[in-house]
Amino acid sequence: MSGMLISYDVNKNQNEMKEHLKSKGYTDILEAEPENINLPDTTLWISTGDPASSLDDMKQAAAEADCELERAVAVRFNLGTGIKGKLHK
Repeated sequence: MSGMLISYDVNKNQNEMKEHLKSKGYTDILEAEPENINLPDTTLWISTGDPASSLDDMKQAAAEADCELERAVAVRFNLGTGIKGKLHK
């Protein structure tokens, strides 16, 4: 498993922001062993890309969702663990 992990805060329209990012291939489920992890609400994963392109994706998604991107981080990610959590609604 390797790819980009992103996390962000927006001032409004969080659901629209997330849907725009999902349409670009991001997902809120991190495939992991022994079980997949349901990521926190404003954290997403994609198996391709680099930090700069992921930040550009967040900026574009914020513009499309008509919201302000208040905080954002994009990091290369290849190993982790977590609490499975409940499925997103």
